[in-house]
Amino acid sequence: MADRQAGRLQIDGFGFGEGKVELDVNPLWKRDPNFYVAQTLTPVVEALTVPGPYDVARSREILTRIENIPSLLQQGAENLDRPPASFTAVAIQALGNIRPRLHQMAVALLKSTTLKEQELNSAIDRAADALEHFRQKLRDMLPSLSSETALGRDAYIFFLKNVALIPYSPEELLEMGRQEWNRAVAFEAFEKNRNKNVPPLKTADNIDDWIKDTAAKEAQIRNSSVSTTS
Repeated sequence: MADRQAGRLQIDGFGFGEGKVELDVNPLWKRDPNFYVAQTLTPVVEALTVPGPYDVARSREILTRIENIPSLLQQGAENLDRPPASFTAVAIQALGNIRPRLHQMAVALLKSTTLKEQELNSAIDRAADALEHFRQKLRDMLPSLSSETALGRDAYIFFLKNVALIPYSPEELLEMGRQEWNRAVAFEAFEKNRNKNVPPLKTADNIDDWIKDTAAKEAQIRNSSVSTTS
């Protein structure tokens, strides 16, 4: 019972830690404009991953997601607090030529949805206006932004302890990484030395031969394992 309670507390702590990271420790909603690019455009893209044509309900859902873009970006512009310059530059690049890209999407949607041309184009224009305005705001602030992106040691330790649930310090993780690197390099050297007089493996002539060869070798390994354990 004690182990179960400890496990439950650890899981609950993980949920709390993850929420704290997203809200306070690494608040992307305040420090990364790409958060709002994803929050606005990704829902539209996700709605279109289901092949058309789209019925009335799904068509209205697509339109609603497009219509949500201006209000989400308005909130994003208010929330952003001196984001790192590199994050901002990526968002500016992602929103380049956004209006013609949205109009191209609208042309395709008119053929596969039940939406009327005027209502779809109006929503697209409002979304494009908001995205271009958001992009211009980012361009205006870019020269004054810092290039520093690191959250700092304390934030990283909080993440390790409360989200990743890793009981090691950053220094210990670096030492473990160096140890694993040295091990990998050593074993690669052993393997190269062992096979130095062995001719290279023959490349398959085509994909079908490769699939057959892989299946045959997998069966050979399985049969060998069964023979060993029986």
